[in-house]
This record gives sequence, structure tokens and C-alpha cells, in this order.
Amino acid sequence: MEMATDLMHTADRAGNITYANEAHTRTLGYQPEELVGRNVRDLIHEDAFATPGYGHDFAAGEERLIKEGRISFDVAWRHQEGHKVEGRVSVVAIYDEAKEFIGSYATFHDITERVRAQEALQQHTKRLRALTAQRAEVVEAERQRLARELHDQVGQNLTALSINLNILRAQKSSHGSCLVQLCWDLR
Repeated sequence: MEMATDLMHTADRAGNITYANEAHTRTLGYQPEELVGRNVRDLIHEDAFATPGYGHDFAAGEERLIKEGRISFDVAWRHQEGHKVEGRVSVVAIYDEAKEFIGSYATFHDITERVRAQEALQQHTKRLRALTAQRAEVVEAERQRLARELHDQVGQNLTALSINLNILRAQKSSHGSCLVQLCWDLR
């Protein structure tokens, strides 16, 4: 257990740590002997309690642990320096010979980098959506501008053509009735 990369500890029925492996030093900055006697709730980062839906309901979790014998949940531990260490906790109940709950054995797998990567991905996704919406607005504005320009240009050309055809029809020049007929066909 001392060489494990995951945090491992045992706790009594009240949640006071009775054993902690060396991974606590590497991951949370605490020496194992600093943790013995401390309650596991003291190690939970305050964000876990302040953010709705994020924190773990310890009373309900303890009831489930005693009843089911095992629970897992995501939680943020507080590093000795104060920052958050995100992880997945798996807790197994320990019972005595009379099947009474006497404590727990827990492992904590650090997923801080994965959580940070997910948060960064969410931020990039949000930014990409904003850029995509902005691009769509620019494309639509350009489409409308081109449509107006095309409409204006075609309208001007058709007006000029109509005026010229009316002039030709009015002149009835030497080209005779073929030209007049052509003018009428073009209308």
C-alpha cells in the first residue's frame, strides 16, 4: 500500500483516519502521521460543500455504505496548500464479527488533470459555438448585401434595356418590322 499511486486510508466509524499511505504526501502534501486522527471531512475542499450538486452528502453516503458495503463518488480534496485536488473515491465498509460497521477503507484516484482537461474542452467548445454563431451572422449579412446588390444591378440593367427597347420601337428605323417584333419578343 505504501508504493500505491492512489491515496489509501482507513477510518473508524466516526470518519477519523486510522491509517494513511505515502501517496497522501505526494498528492495532498500531508505526511501520513499528520492525517492519523483527523476526520476525512476536514480534508474535503470547501468548494465541495459550496457548490450545489457537487458536494457529497456524507450522512446519506454513510447510510448507503453501511447498507450496501461499498460506495463511490467524485469529490475535491483540499491540498495542504489550499488548492483543489479532484478525484474519485471508492469506500468499502469494514464490519466486525457481529456484522457491525466499525470503519471504512477508502481509495482516492486523482483525476485533477482530467477534470481540468474537461473544463478546458468545455471552454473551447463554448468559444467554438460562439465563433460559429458569429460566422453564421457574418455569412447571412454578406448574403443579404449581395442579394441587395444583385437586385439593384439587375433592376438597373432591366430598366435600361426596357428604355432602349421603347426607344427602338418608337423610332421604327430602317430595320423595319423585324426589329419591332424582336423588341416585343424580348419584353
